[in-house]
Amino acid sequence: MERKKTPLFWFHSQACDQPLSKLVIIPIPPKVEGALGKELWDANEGWKWHLFEELLPVEILKRIVAISPNTNGLKENCLVWDPTGTDTCSIKSILFLIRQEEDGVKDPIWKSIWKMRAPQRIKFFI
Repeated sequence: MERKKTPLFWFHSQACDQPLSKLVIIPIPPKVEGALGKELWDANEGWKWHLFEELLPVEILKRIVAISPNTNGLKENCLVWDPTGTDTCSIKSILFLIRQEEDGVKDPIWKSIWKMRAPQRIKFFI
């Protein structure tokens, strides 16, 4: 099974329209050259600024402040739907999220619709 590739910090372009490696002011030191974004992040402290703040322009650093890498242990580079707890998306879970109902549907008619044996697209239009 092939391991999913994770973008290196310096080749990431989320903070701007080009890889960070093209915006450096001084050469990237070998210590951080192959670093992943999550390796430059501390869950308690945030970004490890001392490792890269002198390498990038202030405008780019301001954009990086707004970004935090995925450090919650989820699979990398995949879509996950959390409200159901099963990583699957359904009309019912979307409705719960929109209506902010954590205890489930209160009206008995909705319960019968959700239990109906029919494709999700049909339930959506009922």
